Amino acid sequence: MEWVKKLFDCVSKLKEIKRKGWVVKAGVKDPESVAAHSYSVALLSALIAETKGLDVEKAVLMALIHDLAECETGDMTPEEKDMQLEDSSTRQILSTLPEPIKGKLLKLWDEYRKGTSKEAKLVKEIDKLDMGLQALTYSKRFPSKDFTEFLTSAKASVKSEELRKLLD
Repeated sequence: MEWVKKLFDCVSKLKEIKRKGWVVKAGVKDPESVAAHSYSVALLSALIAETKGLDVEKAVLMALIHDLAECETGDMTPEEKDMQLEDSSTRQILSTLPEPIKGKLLKLWDEYRKGTSKEAKLVKEIDKLDMGLQALTYSKRFPSKDFTEFLTSAKASVKSEELRKLLD
């Protein structure tokens, strides 16, 4: 069960890594961690996938691994994002898992990355929705800071009318 320890070490780092965009672009001194963001995306994905009749397990697992690479790469702003590095880091982390878990998660990672299923598209939208909702939360807590860029990005990425209403 050495793989459990390796995975835990990776996930533990995500608890400490602060979401960089909030610090660099908005000046939030103590923002949410990558792990907190991933938890929110996973919970929202589970509940919304359920209401839409989608595969909840698939959506949750995608949400839980969507930022896994950041335990190695750190959080990156969209301008810094290196999709090849993110892909290779995620694959490296998942390669330490035993079969059939490794195969299942690699398949879900590819599906998420390419956006080839309804679940993948939903999780990608929820990832942006979570950012937009967090921006709204921060705007109340830090009224002197500007979160327009985050809200504009979220609104551009969230295609579902139902979910967009949450950002208005």
